[in-house]
Amino acid sequence: MQQNTNLLLQGNTLTRDAENKCMDNGTAIESGGVEVSFSQNVQLLNNTIQTVNAPQNEAGDGEAIMSQQSNTQNVLDAGSVTAITSTTVTDSEALWGPVTASRISQFPEVIAILTGSGTGEWRQIVGLNTNTKTLAINQPWSPVPEVGSLYSVFVWTLMHANIQGNTLNDNPNGIVLYDGCYDCTVQNNLLSNSRQIILRTIDQPLNQNVYPEGRRVHEVAIDNTIINNNVSNTTGQRPAYIALDTEAFSANGYKGMGMFNVQLGQNTINPYSTDPNQTYPNPTQTEITQEGYFPCFLYGPAAVKDPLTTVFQHIQFWNNSQTSKVAYRDAFLPLTTRRCVSARLSLK
Repeated sequence: MQQNTNLLLQGNTLTRDAENKCMDNGTAIESGGVEVSFSQNVQLLNNTIQTVNAPQNEAGDGEAIMSQQSNTQNVLDAGSVTAITSTTVTDSEALWGPVTASRISQFPEVIAILTGSGTGEWRQIVGLNTNTKTLAINQPWSPVPEVGSLYSVFVWTLMHANIQGNTLNDNPNGIVLYDGCYDCTVQNNLLSNSRQIILRTIDQPLNQNVYPEGRRVHEVAIDNTIINNNVSNTTGQRPAYIALDTEAFSANGYKGMGMFNVQLGQNTINPYSTDPNQTYPNPTQTEITQEGYFPCFLYGPAAVKDPLTTVFQHIQFWNNSQTSKVAYRDAFLPLTTRRCVSARLSLK
């Protein structure tokens, strides 16, 4: 269901039979429920999505609802502004050439500002001069970012989405918005033994065979809301959690904003109360293995990382509850901090 516009999926019951196979152990290809990657104006309302015969350790696939960059070869690049006007951005160090130019004409590429006074601003790219390494944008910056501002070029994985009132049962993963999202609302969903609700962004090197003119990918999430959801673990098979997760895999460090203006409120997590110290299998070493809230989860091997208050900006976290106390392991304590949280703004 990729690349949809004005999609309404409402009142359906979808059942996936995992056949006791999974991608993690090599017995199955990646599979899951509803994927809405590269879509906009999406409504997923009052659906029931469930999995039967899922292996206990399945964690790397089986998402009930998801979006991701997938294998769409848009530009994906990040760098530093060397010159700027109200309607152009120049990076004299950029590697942009004919491949980048062709993808900009093919995909709805955008540029987002990661640092400085323009942090959180983004614009549609409408042209590229490969000689001067200058991008043209669809409307003026306000304010105009400073020279030296970090930026990212990408395609929004999901825009203007409302994921509401869905019931998810026994899925290896629940609602997973990989690779950024703009103006996405996740509200009034009931997840039972379906792991998590997670909004994730990532900074990592690019595959030069696929992106010969790129340097790295730096994804962002802007203007998102996660409210009034209930996430439960009644079997002790999968942790129940809600996370804002930024992953820093670029070898040269993580710099700049990852999430901007995200509201997370009035959610309830029902952990597996029998054992509050329980951790869960982590076959790929990239999964959250404990239950609870992770409002500022900055993870990854990058040796240098900007402070959480730079990576997460305008994060509102309020009236979230947890029915059982969870004893976080020492390794998780730095990843559960709420030091990124700012004063609450009005709901969209």
